Amino acid sequence: MSTLTKRIISPDKLVWAGALLIAALVLIHLLEVPDELEETTYLGLLFLANFGGAVLAAIGIYRNYR
Repeated sequence: MSTLTKRIISPDKLVWAGALLIAALVLIHLLEVPDELEETTYLGLLFLANFGGAVLAAIGIYRNYR
């Protein structure tokens, strides 16, 4: 394969991949919040804060905010 025929990943695909990976992180943390709140309250609150920040980051990536 020559160097002229390299495949280029479009920025749109990278944006969607980034947003979906952050959405997966959001889901994982959201599912863990009840357990963490029972064990240690501050850790559960940190999980909720991470959830909120990740949602904002995913929206920002999707809307191309910098």
